[in-house]
Amino acid sequence: MAYLNREGRYRALYANLEGAQAYREQIDPAMATIVTDIAAAAGVWLGDREPARQAAAVLAGTPPGSALGVFLTQSCQNATQPLVLLLDEVDALIGDTLISLLRQLR
Repeated sequence: MAYLNREGRYRALYANLEGAQAYREQIDPAMATIVTDIAAAAGVWLGDREPARQAAAVLAGTPPGSALGVFLTQSCQNATQPLVLLLDEVDALIGDTLISLLRQLR
């Protein structure tokens, strides 16, 4: 992440998704956790507070099963550089939660 950000061609962000593991097959709270964790990571690693506001708005008005896709689409549309996501602990997700994540990333 640091290397890509230093290079200046991309906006790279690392986020740990392990918190969503606790929700197992419960897609709604798992996706809300994932969106919130990615937004929080932007604040921690990039000093960018806008994703947290954007995440709250998306989660308030979007079904959780599509919230990640909507959040990332909006993030990319507002970005001046290509976004590189480094998502850790995806392998901790199982079943429908994992499928939902992968489909929304696609």
